[in-house]
Amino acid sequence: MVLRSCAITEIPVACFSCRLWPEQVAYSTGAGTTVFEPFKEIEEAELRVLHQDDKSDRSLARLQFADTSESAMNDQINVLYNLSYIYHSLFAYFDCDDVALLGFARYFKEESDHRRQRAEELKEYQNVRGGRVHLSPLLPDEILDFDQVRKTMKLVTGLEKLSTEKFYGLHKVAQEAQDKHLSHLIKSRYLAEQIGIVKRLAEYVAQLSLIGDEDGHGIYYFDREFGTEEI
Repeated sequence: MVLRSCAITEIPVACFSCRLWPEQVAYSTGAGTTVFEPFKEIEEAELRVLHQDDKSDRSLARLQFADTSESAMNDQINVLYNLSYIYHSLFAYFDCDDVALLGFARYFKEESDHRRQRAEELKEYQNVRGGRVHLSPLLPDEILDFDQVRKTMKLVTGLEKLSTEKFYGLHKVAQEAQDKHLSHLIKSRYLAEQIGIVKRLAEYVAQLSLIGDEDGHGIYYFDREFGTEEI
């Protein structure tokens, strides 16, 4: 059977009018003849899937998603869930009737919800790319000294800087894996946001340092203003 050559400017569908299977169509490029065999390539890909171990936990949807990216994504997901858990503990503390710093309570409630939302976004993305989500146990909240507002906010700033470093690490892993989609997502959606969060927290710590932990009136008025800010 002789292959029919078509000019590269012709519409490929025109080739199907001849009595040949589509995978047998040849395109003349001038410098030589290149045969495009899409059905053969699909068949080879399907054979690889069929030969895949049935017990393998690899997703059939996985495509150009490196193991290193999957692992780094899981690390970031767990960091965000831990931050959400810690911030919810802070919300519960500041919302107590014998503390009643409702501005701080509102702030940490919203931040807890926000971190959980971000973790769920990354979980969904992990599944879309064919990765597997692995969650770790949550850390205890004893690391926080709730009694000192300035110290607590300073430690929260450190936690957000750690989260930002994790995002930088995830972005680097994506770049090394040449995963342009993941790299763009982390840089455009998460890193820019994290930089703003760290800056804002550093400003809060500076303002609280001017007040001092012993100035109850100062903390009270700071909390009132804090509760009216758009977060």
